[in-house]
Amino acid sequence: MFFIKSRRRKQKKKQAMAKTATPPPKADVQVVASLLEEEEVEIPTIVLKPELAIQALDMFEVSCDTSTSSDSSTSSGNVPMAPGEECCHLPVLKAVNVDCFSAVSSQTVLYGYHDENKSKKRRRAAFLSATVMKPTTESKLGMGLKKGKDGSLQVSSLSNNPECLLSEAPFQTGDVLVSINNQSCTGMNLSAVGKLLKQTTGVLTVVVQNSTGDSTLVESMIRKPTPTSKTGLGVAHSAGQQIKVSSINPKGPFAESLLSRRDTILSVNDVPCECLMGAREAANIIVSAETSVTVVAQRQSDNAAVVAMAA
Repeated sequence: MFFIKSRRRKQKKKQAMAKTATPPPKADVQVVASLLEEEEVEIPTIVLKPELAIQALDMFEVSCDTSTSSDSSTSSGNVPMAPGEECCHLPVLKAVNVDCFSAVSSQTVLYGYHDENKSKKRRRAAFLSATVMKPTTESKLGMGLKKGKDGSLQVSSLSNNPECLLSEAPFQTGDVLVSINNQSCTGMNLSAVGKLLKQTTGVLTVVVQNSTGDSTLVESMIRKPTPTSKTGLGVAHSAGQQIKVSSINPKGPFAESLLSRRDTILSVNDVPCECLMGAREAANIIVSAETSVTVVAQRQSDNAAVVAMAA
């Protein structure tokens, strides 16, 4: 009996000690749970800007898949950028391919690396145009001209004043003046050109030539009189999933540009078409532009850009 009682006392003593033991605080459990949740959510992610996307393709040696299935459309979307930066559909890196990213051949035509630091430089077209609406003879253009050593008239300066009509023109200093409203400027002196620019009212189209530019490219800018003004430019998808110029309204501002039907659009307002989901998104950029629309296009082999009319 004594042995049994002793065992019972030991059992009661263990039970009493278990009851009096302090349980772990609930707060600690919550902390552990929250830490686990944070570890599960905070997965390291690499977000590439558009200028690094091509390098990533080369680095990981992944192929491109141009399919536009519903799965791919949900897997890559708009990546928010800081104010002033481009918002672009970036590719999603997978094991063997990249979704929603078309072939990079056209982008390598448009962009290249021009120094050992691999800073990106867009290749310029051989011919560039700017079309604006000049209300009065006193309207400021913001473009300076000079006579070059070879006798040609060259762009000497461009104002960045937004009130100047040509402030957003794709011109650069050194570009050679070719025509004004299809009138050839070859052989004209500075005085005659200045007078022509001043006296012209209404639609004004200036065409320049970049001697080192790509002869297969054209670049045209139109300035909208108002943010809601129509451009008269139609875009559509081709069979090869390229964005093409489908139509140009003969009464619209692009009618006097260097663009032609069936030209392949490479960029709209400095956004490469490889970063766009299709023609609809390109159209949205054109419609939503407040002041100007600049299009870089690759001409068809049978298309010829009219830069000036014979006198």
